[in-house]
Amino acid sequence: MRNLDIVSALLLFMGAINWGFIGIFDINIIHLFFENEAGDRFLYALIGFAGLYRAVYFKSIRKRVKEDKN
Repeated sequence: MRNLDIVSALLLFMGAINWGFIGIFDINIIHLFFENEAGDRFLYALIGFAGLYRAVYFKSIRKRVKEDKN
């Protein structure tokens, strides 16, 4: 589960950076990498699932992180 926690955090970070660039500079970084609608939609879906995962398992993820620090 720890690997899934890390991947979901990275996807959410990437999504947040992308939305920041869209809002500030009107540049969609994800589209620059994939250059096609299917790739964009796939990555957006992964980011959405990562957000759902983090929301549903928030308490258990926090517990695992605290246990790893000890």
